[in-house]
Amino acid sequence: MSPWKNLCILELKLKINIKDLKDKVPDIIFRQGLDYFKDGRVKVQNTDNLAVMATVHGTYPYVVKLNVDGTSFSSTCTCPYKYVCKHAVAVALKVIEDQSTAEESNVVESTDWREYFERLIAIQQVDSEFSQEVRWKLIYIIHVTENYWNIKPVKVYMKKDGTYGRVQEPSFNELSAQNVFRTSGDLITISYLERLQSQQSTVYFRGRLETSYLKFGLDAGQIFNLLRTSELHIKNDDGTIGTRIRFGRKPWQLRFKLIAEENSYRFQPFFQRDNEEVIIDHTTNILTVNPIWFYHNGKLHQCVFPLSYSYIKSFVDEKLHIGVTKSEYESFISDYLAKLPIFPYVDFPAGIEVYEIREITENRLYIEEMDDQLVVSLAFMYENIEIAFSQSNDQYLQYDNKTKQIIRVHRDLEMEQIEREKVLDSGIVEDTPGLFYATFEDSLEWLFDGLPALAKSGFTIMGEESLVRFRVKRAKGDFGVNISSETDWFDIEVNLEFDGVPVSLSELKKALRANKKYIKLRDGSIARLPEKLIEKFNYIINFGKVEDNSIRFDNHHMTFVDKLLVEADHKKLDPMSQDKLKKLDTFEKIKTYPLPKNFKGELRDYQKAGYDWMNFLKEFSFGGLLADDMGLGKTIQALSLLQRWRRTIQNPQA
Repeated sequence: MSPWKNLCILELKLKINIKDLKDKVPDIIFRQGLDYFKDGRVKVQNTDNLAVMATVHGTYPYVVKLNVDGTSFSSTCTCPYKYVCKHAVAVALKVIEDQSTAEESNVVESTDWREYFERLIAIQQVDSEFSQEVRWKLIYIIHVTENYWNIKPVKVYMKKDGTYGRVQEPSFNELSAQNVFRTSGDLITISYLERLQSQQSTVYFRGRLETSYLKFGLDAGQIFNLLRTSELHIKNDDGTIGTRIRFGRKPWQLRFKLIAEENSYRFQPFFQRDNEEVIIDHTTNILTVNPIWFYHNGKLHQCVFPLSYSYIKSFVDEKLHIGVTKSEYESFISDYLAKLPIFPYVDFPAGIEVYEIREITENRLYIEEMDDQLVVSLAFMYENIEIAFSQSNDQYLQYDNKTKQIIRVHRDLEMEQIEREKVLDSGIVEDTPGLFYATFEDSLEWLFDGLPALAKSGFTIMGEESLVRFRVKRAKGDFGVNISSETDWFDIEVNLEFDGVPVSLSELKKALRANKKYIKLRDGSIARLPEKLIEKFNYIINFGKVEDNSIRFDNHHMTFVDKLLVEADHKKLDPMSQDKLKKLDTFEKIKTYPLPKNFKGELRDYQKAGYDWMNFLKEFSFGGLLADDMGLGKTIQALSLLQRWRRTIQNPQA
């Protein structure tokens, strides 16, 4: 046995009686639960022979558990209501619906031979399934007139030959009794009909189940979804039960046609299925909408149409006739039809050329600033037609006056989604599909990196040249240094500019002190400081003495200058600075310096190393500190160094 068959067995064993359900709760709770059930808010999680666990989406997702004992049940729910709540009612109705589905087979479109077999089956049911007490069956009578329609549940007496005898209008309690052959789904339908009846402006109530006269195009299509497994009959003019109404097996489509006449075009909606058409006008029996169900040739047909019924309502209620002269044709297409979402469902007559476009030819990003936000919108070009991603229609219609053609664009929604993902991956946040927003601070990184990457991948950027506050300068910073030296210090003059716009030392200092990696230039644009130089700029600002547009350093910072020069695009050094840097470039190790001739004493090896190191510091104008444990000879090292320096000053040739 397949898993599906096992599931069906479980569902059949888990039964709830709708009369017991209605007895458990106030009428208002039952109606609220019925609305939740009809809206599809119930999702069954687990079920077995004794219990069902489900989630009901209300104000919050509520978890409901029903424990079933026979035909009665108890419930728990995570909502605050202490008794059987509307969420539990909705779940119970879902269980009842599943019971009905398991008990009834799907209705198949009938042919002439079905009447014969159904009659035999009915006789068999009376003989084998109906006891002496159960001889009544619930059916529905539909009455369709020129101006209204209605539907009424009745119970009919089943004769042994399978025909119907007496007809009665039952009360709800009578139907809940055990002497009427029905499905549990029928009781949900009757509850729906009661609710529908209460919403009508005029109702004549005689204590029986009735519905008032209903308008065509009633927003109650759910009723025929519920009745798919029930027995429906047409009402004859003399009030007797007529032939059985079948459900059309294949759904219809709704199309609009522009029909060429002698000097004009007629615009008319149709129901269409395969090669069959039904005109939609005041004679069309459209019983309900959401979904659309219409009565035609003894059958109830469903129509798939995702748009509002208002687009065809006037053709039915007001006997609307639309005729378009050939001189009005261009305006009709461009100024009216193209602005409505129905044009994908319009068929044009032979002789009118429709140019179909299906491929994206260009991706576009529109950039604009709105107060303190950057606004980015995504659009696509289909040849010469631009369509924003945010537009909901999957087709676009336009009349081209030059070519005298109707241009219909079939959007490549799959490719549009791929291109949209590229924009999302670039680092900007989407607010609504196809529309992106960023604050000033959040937008800078995207403007410098994300947007150029999108442009490189093929996006056309529109509107960036009009930005003011968000205008960025992506040119690489041109960095130069001028260095001049004296004996104990040197000056660094920093030159930084972006595309010819200079940055002063004070502007640079202000940006770095605020931990900014972006700087506003004098022309109002924003530049990004070279990341590899930010650390070095911070060193200059923090360890040098700022004077106008130059910074003074002590000689012992000379090694930093060497690193700074590596990053400079251009540099200029005076002779002394060149000499100092040349020494650094050629330096390999500390050389051995001779002791002064008049030095009377002897230095140990480690003392001689200290003496050489201090001479090295002197030669390269570095500062240093001699430190070791007490008693290791720092004094004699210092005296020997001073003696050498003294003789050098008195006699440089010594």
